[in-house]
Parts: sequence; C-alpha cells; structure tokens
Amino acid sequence: MTLLKFILLGIIYYVGNSTSFTLGIGYFTLYRPVFSGLLTGIVLGNPVTGFFVGAIINIFFIGFKSTGGSLKGGDPCLAGIIGSMIAINYNIQGVGALAIAYPVSAVGIIFWKYRLNLNSYYVKEGIKGLKKGDLNSINQYDIYYPQMSLLIFNIVLGGMLSFLIYKGVGYVVDSSIDVVKYLNFTGIILIILSGAILSINHKWKYTIYFFTIFYVFSVFFKLDPYLIPVIIAILSVQKNRRIKEPKNKFKIIKKGDLYKSWFIWMNFTHSCYSYEKLQGFAFAHSMVPIFRRIYKKDKEKLIQSIIRHTDYFNTEPNIGTPIHGYIIRLEEEGKSKRQIKEIKEGLMGVMAGMGDSVTQTVLAPLTTMAVIYGALTEEYILSIGGTLIMSFAVIFLSLKGYLDGYYYGKLALEERIKFSKNSRIVKLFPVMFIISISIIISKALILSIGAVSVENIRVATLSLLIFYFIFYFLLNKKIKEELLLASVYLLGIVLFIFT
Repeated sequence: MTLLKFILLGIIYYVGNSTSFTLGIGYFTLYRPVFSGLLTGIVLGNPVTGFFVGAIINIFFIGFKSTGGSLKGGDPCLAGIIGSMIAINYNIQGVGALAIAYPVSAVGIIFWKYRLNLNSYYVKEGIKGLKKGDLNSINQYDIYYPQMSLLIFNIVLGGMLSFLIYKGVGYVVDSSIDVVKYLNFTGIILIILSGAILSINHKWKYTIYFFTIFYVFSVFFKLDPYLIPVIIAILSVQKNRRIKEPKNKFKIIKKGDLYKSWFIWMNFTHSCYSYEKLQGFAFAHSMVPIFRRIYKKDKEKLIQSIIRHTDYFNTEPNIGTPIHGYIIRLEEEGKSKRQIKEIKEGLMGVMAGMGDSVTQTVLAPLTTMAVIYGALTEEYILSIGGTLIMSFAVIFLSLKGYLDGYYYGKLALEERIKFSKNSRIVKLFPVMFIISISIIISKALILSIGAVSVENIRVATLSLLIFYFIFYFLLNKKIKEELLLASVYLLGIVLFIFT
C-alpha cells in the first residue's frame, strides 16, 4: 500500500468520526463499519469486498450506542477501516478480519478521550473570545479549530495505526498460514457471541426462542431478502399525529432563523463535544441566528445571551429538538433567564433518555440491518433503502421537533414523549429485531463457513447454536461480556496450538 492510501484511510476515519457537515446523518451511517468498510474498499480498489467485510464486522457492533460522552466496546468506524483493509490486502475472510479489527478498535476509545479533552480547551478559549466581544470566536472554536485538529489527528494517528496493523498482520500471515484458520474460527465464534449478547441486552422473555427458531429456519430455507424489510415497513406505518392547538405566530424571529439555527445544531452538535459542556457550546452556537435577530442593534446583549447558553447541555440531538424550538420561543417572548435555564435543564435529561431509546436503540439497528443484509445478499437496493430511511428519519424528526417546539411549546414536548413511548415501531421492536438479527447472523455464518471449505455447511452452522446457548446461559448468570470475549480468543489460541 502507498502512503497516499494510508492518508486516505485517515481521511475516511475523520469523515466517520467527525459526524459534522452531514446534518446528523453521518453518525448513523458513515460511523458504522458497513459504511467505513465500503469507503475503505473504494480507496483500495475493491468496494464489494470492503462492503461485505464491513457488514460482517457491523454485526458485532449492531448494538453500539454512545451516550453521555461515553464510547464503550470499541470504535465502530475504525473497526470497519482496519478489517476491510486487512481482508482486501491479505485475502482474509470477513470473520477473520473481525477477529483482528475488534481488539484494534479499542484504540479508538483512547483517541476519543483525547479529542474530548482537547475540545474542553477549545470551549474555554471560545468563551473567553465571546467575553472579549469577539462573536466570530464561536465559529473558530466550535468548527474550524476542532475540525482541523481532528482531521490532522485522524490522518496522522489513524494512518499510522493502519500502517502498523498492515505490516504486523502481513508478517504474521506470511509466517504461518494456520494463523488465518485461527482468525476465522475466532471471528465465527465472535459473531455467535454477539447474538447471545444482543439477545440478553434486549431483555425480552421470548428472545432465545425466537432467535433459535428463525436461525434454524434460515439455515434450511432460502428467504426472500426483501421479506423482513417489507414486514417491518408495514408494521411501522403509523398515522402522523397533528397537534390541534393553534400555532405560535412569529413576532421578531422569522422562519428562516429557525432553519439556520437547526442547520447549525444538526451539523455541529458534536463538532466541539467536551467533557465539561458536552453539547453546551453547540447549543450556544445554534442560538446565534436567533439572537442576531432579537438583538440586532445591541451587540453586548447578543453576546451575553450566547454566553448564557454555553452552560452544560446534553440531549438526544434529533428527538430532543423540541427543546430548542421551545427555548427559542421563550427567548423571543422575553422570559426570565432563570425560567429559561430551569426549563432547558429540566427537559434535556428526559428527552435524552427517550430519544436514545428511539434513534440509537430502534431506528439505527433496524436500518443498519437492512444495509448489512443487502451487503451479504448482494441485494444492494436494500442497503440504499436502509440508508435513505435513516437519513430521512434524522432530518424529519429533528426539523419537525425544532419547528413544533417553537409553534406549540410544551405540547410539542409532550407529543414527542408520547411518540417515543407509544409508536408502533418502538413497541414491536423486540420481535422485529430478534427475528432480523437471527436471520442475518445465520446468513453471515453460512457464507463464512462456506468460504473456509467445510463439507456440511448446514450442520456446522446449526452446531454453533451450542455456543449460543452456552453464552446465553453464562450472560444470564451475570458473567461479564469482557470475560467471554477474552475466552473466545483464548479458546482460539488453544485450538491453534494443539490442532
């Protein structure tokens, strides 16, 4: 591989890791292994393999959630890049690439922590600039400096990490072909372990039965790849609830100001995400068009109002947007600073919990599974459809929340909470998820086992249910996931040494 390719891999890591400039869509798409794997494949001249390997790796990360500044279980984007790079360059199966990519992805957690610490510095400097009367400092320290440093950081460190893994894996693979067998075995067991982890985490009493039935069914019968997405779509259709109260009329603020505020929020929610403020600096930035309108003749009040909103803030960026619209309405009405602060702080936690239960727990896994299944079956229209649905959902939910929050105030927040609790897709999610993931895991294992020259693929795939039941039992007995993950690698090493 050339230096240029390593630099391009670093840029892919930046694109997925930044999530800026994508209206919030990047976090649910480009940050996932199936997408970063596809981009890696494009750079390395083999997009089909990159997409397939990214899909295999993404199965392990399908339950990924990042809340409250945390990054647990590894960096999905980094895993997709490393895994696809290895698979394409050394002709290693997707499951073998997963066995390497997963532990390497833990390095992304270290990167994430340094990023948040650096952003804490940028936030402090940005607030200092505002206090000195420099309104442009919020652009500098919420967009330019954080994104430039992240780009350099990802290109240098991401590119260097890719180079080291590339060289290290090349050396090991060249020294012993049996290493590939170990990697494939470990990756296959990781996939079935992920099924057990997902089954336990969804806390539905029928999970193990549904997983087993549909796993076995998909081993013996070829399913139409469009069947499950069509069923999910039909079950998810829901009449749009309209708020019947009259809309709040624009007084000082114009509708265009709301759109500008929404645009800033959705693009830069995590641009300068920091430990002390989390999304606080981004919230203040999103209020700039609003205060420019309200205090267009009073720069001092404009800046003081922006500074007031740099306090700690954190919520789900898409479901939580009625907060923004409501706060903008209160600012326009001239409500007291204390009242606005109390409402803002009181609502963010409620909407964060509710929002994550919809976007990160329900919408992202379902749409990503459509993308994965499309990659595995080469029915790419499924992948395109899943991507478009998630993209539309992010834009629709966030923009509607912004506007409704301004138009209807508290009623919009109540309606958003009702939606998060009572929507049909949320209620039906456990059964839809378990059926879908069992079929996807079965399909991935059949393809992976078939690629390693096993004589009876069906018997081998069915036998892996034994591992599923063992893992499920141990997890149910509160054995830690980390211990089981370590045991999978150790088991692979033992088999590698003694067979």
